Amino acid sequence: MHQHRKPTGRHASHEWARPESRAWAAGNRRPQPTSLRLLLWSKRLAWRMIFRSCCRGALALVLTGAALAQPGVRIDPGSQSRPPIRIGSPNPVPAPTAGPLGGPPIDVDTSAGPRGPEITRAPAARYQGELNRLRQAAQPASGYGSTRAAAHAAWVLGLLDLHGGVVALVPRQAATWFERATRSGHEPLAWAGVAWCAIDGCESPPDPAAAQAAINRLRPVRRGLALYLQWVLDVRHEPVTLAEVDRAQVDQTPGQLPQLDLLRQAAAAGDAAAQNELGIAAAARDDYAQARADFQKAASNSPAARANLQLLAQRESRPTSSPGNAADALFVQAQRFHRGDGVPVDYARALRLYQEAASQGSLPARRMLELILSRPTPSGTLNIAWMAQLAQVDVRSGLPQIDAYRFADRMLRDPTPLFGLIPAPWLQRILAARNQP
Repeated sequence: MHQHRKPTGRHASHEWARPESRAWAAGNRRPQPTSLRLLLWSKRLAWRMIFRSCCRGALALVLTGAALAQPGVRIDPGSQSRPPIRIGSPNPVPAPTAGPLGGPPIDVDTSAGPRGPEITRAPAARYQGELNRLRQAAQPASGYGSTRAAAHAAWVLGLLDLHGGVVALVPRQAATWFERATRSGHEPLAWAGVAWCAIDGCESPPDPAAAQAAINRLRPVRRGLALYLQWVLDVRHEPVTLAEVDRAQVDQTPGQLPQLDLLRQAAAAGDAAAQNELGIAAAARDDYAQARADFQKAASNSPAARANLQLLAQRESRPTSSPGNAADALFVQAQRFHRGDGVPVDYARALRLYQEAASQGSLPARRMLELILSRPTPSGTLNIAWMAQLAQVDVRSGLPQIDAYRFADRMLRDPTPLFGLIPAPWLQRILAARNQP
C-alpha cells in the first residue's frame, strides 16, 4: 500500500500548502499528550496571575496615595446594623428601571452629604478657663437645665463636643449635653441637637422615632432647621431595596435631589444647610447662576457656602465637556452617586448605573465594576469601605489612578446642620483650627 509522505526539499512548502496535503495532516495528526496540554494550560494561567498581580499592585499604590492625600471616609454607623447588599453575578445585569433620583437613597450609606475633616485635638490652654466656666454654669446646684443660663451652657457644650476643634471630638458626650439642655424647656433650640444625634447616631445606633419626636418639638422654634432635619431623616432612614431600584425609572437629570419639595421648603424658611444643598445640586447641573444665588443666601450662616462661592468661580472658568453617548452619560451619572457629587451618596444606585453603562459598552464602567466586585466581604456582601475608597479612583485610563482633578473644586457641606448655630466666638476658633475662611 502506497504511503503518502510529507514533501521535502525545495518545493516542500508549496506541496504542503495544497488542500489535499492539509487534509492528510488533519486526519493523521497525533493528539497531544495530556501532560503537554496541562503544561500549556499552566503557562497561560501563570501569565494571567502575573498580569492580575501587577494590576492589583498598581491599584494598591493608587489607593495608598489617596489615603494619604485625602481625609478618610466616614461610614454611617447606622448602616452597619441594616441588611447588607448581596452581590450577584459580576456580569452586567439588564437595564435597571430605577430612577436614581426618584426616591431616597438606600440604607447602605445614607449620609445626606460628605463630611468635613474631624478635629480631635485636646482643648487649647487659652480656652480652658472659658470651658471650665461653661461646665460650671451647666451644672448648677438646682440641676441640669433648671435655669436659662444652665440650659444655654449645656447647649453650647454639646455643640463644641459635636464638632471638635477647640475641644476633643466626643459626639456621645454631645448627645448627653443636648438632652440636659432640653430639661425644663429653657433652651428649646437644643431639640435640634437631640434630633441630629438621633438621626446620625452620635456614636450610637440611630433612632428615627426619637429623631421625629425631637423635630416635632423643634418645628415651632426654628421651622427651617426642622424642615431640613426632616429631609435628612427621610432621606437617610427610609429604606430602598435593590428590587425597588430595579423597578424604578432611571432619571438622567443630574443634580436632582430626593424629597426636593421638602428641601425647598426648608430653604425658603431660611435654613442655610438647605440653601447650600440646593446650590450644590445646581452646580452639579452646571446651572452656575442658580448655584451662586443659593450659596449667597446661605453664606452668612454657612462657612461651607462661603467656600463654595470661591469654588464655583473656579469651576465656571473650566471648559465643560459633555458625554459622547448613552453609555458615557450613564457612567457619569454613576460617578455622581458613587461620589456624592450634587446628590446624596447612594452606592446601590451607583452600582446599578455602572452595570447599565457597562452593558452598553462603557469600558470605564466595566473596569469600576471589576474593582468593586474584586473585594467582597467574607460573607459575600458589598464591601462598603472598599467602594468608598474606589470613589477616589479614575478608571478612564488603562490603569487606575487618583482622580486628582475632582478634589480641586468639590463643593463642600458644613460638618452638621448645627454648625452655624455655634456662638460666633467659638465658631471663629473652630474655623481657625480647621483653616477655613
